[in-house]
Order: sequence, then C-alpha cells, then structure tokens
Amino acid sequence: MHDEYDYVLIDSHPEISDVLKSIIYASDYCVSPVKLDRQSAIGVASVMAEIDNVNSDIAMIRSALKIEDGYRDTIFSGAIGMMAREYAEALKYSEHTEYRLLRSAGPVFENYVTEGDGLRMAAANRQSVYDGTGANAAKQAQQFRSLTKEFMRTCP
Repeated sequence: MHDEYDYVLIDSHPEISDVLKSIIYASDYCVSPVKLDRQSAIGVASVMAEIDNVNSDIAMIRSALKIEDGYRDTIFSGAIGMMAREYAEALKYSEHTEYRLLRSAGPVFENYVTEGDGLRMAAANRQSVYDGTGANAAKQAQQFRSLTKEFMRTCP
C-alpha cells in the first residue's frame, strides 16, 4: 500500500475504544478535528493520552517479545479547528480563547475551516465544496486548500 498512496485518511469516532486504539496503532500521524469549544480541549487531551498509551503498550510488547519490526510511534500532529466562527475575518473572541486553550494542551493547526453554508449546500447537493457556488463556498474551499497544504507539511 505504501507504493500506491501518499496518504490514507481514517475518520473515526473520537471516543476511546479498541477501534480507536487500532487506528492509532496503524497510523503514522493523528490529527483531531475539533469545534472550538471547551469540550474539545478535553477531547484532544484524551486523544493525546491514548496515543501515548498505545505507543507505550507497543514498546512494552516489542521489548517483552524481543521484536524489532521497524514500528514507529504514532505522532499527534495537532488539533484542526472546524466550524469556527468569525467576525470581521478573525476568530470571535470566545473561539480565539478556546483556540489558545487548545494550544496550551498541544499542537494546533494554524488554518481552520469556518462554519457556513458552503459546506452545507455542497453536502445537500452531493458535491465537493470546491464545486459549490457562492462566496461562502469559495471561502471554505480556500480554507480547505490552506489546511491541506499545512497538513502535508505537518504530516510528511
């Protein structure tokens, strides 16, 4: 598979479970899309702790079995702000406050995606936001382009 794909994205429910642990184990990098609210800071800290747990468990198993298989620890690359609210092209004060709190918990992507009709209309029309019409669709499409570039730099 490494020869066929540069990236494989796995979207999962954020609740800590055996499925999430398996996804962490199979991944080189993990990111956490979050809404900029108090609940997300708690969720990101939980995901980061679970990544550390999985990495520790694998190290312990490899050590006990004396296996060196080339496994690399999974890296938490950062939280990604989604459905962010802006005023005058900047994050609203409450969202900016939560963004700073997230930063104190761990890495956060600089780019984010705003809430708006562009994504909703694209989903309703079963099309990509890049194919949507209107100012909000164009804005959100550009935000996704910027986020993708940052993602590719952060998760090489």
